[in-house]
Formats: sequence, C-alpha cells, structure tokens
Amino acid sequence: MFENKNVFITGASGDIGFAVAKAFICDSANVVLHYNSNSEKFNILDELALKYKVFVKKISIDFSSADTIKEAMKNDVFNNIDIVVHAAGIISDASAFLMNDEAWQQVMDINLSAPFYITRSLLRIISKRKGNIIFVSSVSGLAGNAGQVNYSASKAGIIGMTKTLAKELSRYGVRVNCVLPGYIKSKMTASLKKDKIADIEKNIPMSRMGKPEEVADAVLFLASEKAAYITGEVLNVSGGFYI
Repeated sequence: MFENKNVFITGASGDIGFAVAKAFICDSANVVLHYNSNSEKFNILDELALKYKVFVKKISIDFSSADTIKEAMKNDVFNNIDIVVHAAGIISDASAFLMNDEAWQQVMDINLSAPFYITRSLLRIISKRKGNIIFVSSVSGLAGNAGQVNYSASKAGIIGMTKTLAKELSRYGVRVNCVLPGYIKSKMTASLKKDKIADIEKNIPMSRMGKPEEVADAVLFLASEKAAYITGEVLNVSGGFYI
C-alpha cells in the first residue's frame, strides 16, 4: 500500500513512534526516523528494512531548539517526503500551582512548537507530492488531565493545528489528520502502580489499556488511500475512554 512512499516519523525511539515505523516498513514504505536516544529496537527496523527491501535512515534533532530544527530540515533526506507522522512528545507533570516555567516551556517546545517548525519546513515538498500529515495528540487535549496542564495544553494545540492546516492545505491535495491515543502501554505508563492502572482500566469502557500497534494501525489508515476523503479529523484511539 505504501510502496515507493517516503515517511518521516518523529519520536521513533518512543513506543508509539517505533510501532508506527515498524508498520510502515512492513507495508513497504521507506522511512526517515527522528530519535532523541538511539534504541536497540532500531536493529529490528533495520532487519525489517532488508526483508521488505526499503531504506531506513535515522536522524537526531534537538527539538528544544527552533534554530536546530530549522537547520536540520535542510538535510537532503527530506527532499522526497510524502508522509509526516508527528509522534514525538514528552511529559513533565505537576499541578498548575507547582509547575515551573521550565517544565511549561519544555513541553510546549517539544510537543507543539517542534511539530509546527517541521511541518512548515516541509510544506512545499508535501504539497508538491500531494502527501499527508498526521499528528499524534492525546485525549488529554480534549478532556484535560489534572497535573498535566502543560501536556494537555500542548496536545489541544495540536488538535487546533490539525484542523487549521487541513483547511489551508486541502487546495493542494494534502490531507491533515490527528489521532488521539488514550492510555497506551508504554514507557509513559510503565511507572504507574498496579492499583492506579486498575483504577484507570475501570474507567475505560473496553477495560484495558491500548497497545502502541493499535495507534499505529490508526495512523496507517489515515495515511492510506482508504482515507482519501478524510481530512481535519480527530480519531480517538482510547478504548472509549473519551466518548
């Protein structure tokens, strides 16, 4: 389905980003992977690339610096990108009373500003190739989450960016969509205590956390021709947690 397509995935060293990269490779796409820490899991992607006869290129970019991002996006590796998946993100939790300026700004820089700078840098290429852009937001961007005012605000901003870009870019044949994961088994949730996990799962209609692969499936659907008439959409992948 994605043969001869070139996909740029941010946050590929994270659980969701890695699952997205793996899914695209297994569907014959070439991938460019952004990472903030090299992962042994990338060996798996290299092996899959050989199996499916596609290329995998890796690039590290400091997302906390606008100038660094802008300079990195001049790399020739981005000249033929068809699909961009923004999966990079961080948390730095605290109540609004206790949240310091650094925690606020760092989350905003990486979760909201970096995706904008990257997207803006690639707009001409994506438009010329009639590609599409997919953001990974969060149900926290719709419902909010106590202790995550910075994270929730950044993810709400991603939803607004999705809808605005969809309106601006549709004339060029570019689709822009967004997936909203709920509670997903990942490094972000691995530190939760068992009783906390049990409480969370009680409030999820499907009674379990999601898997990174289930988010990846939603991303691939939105990137595919099966979603050719879908743009500006916010797809909830939360087991019904926010409905």
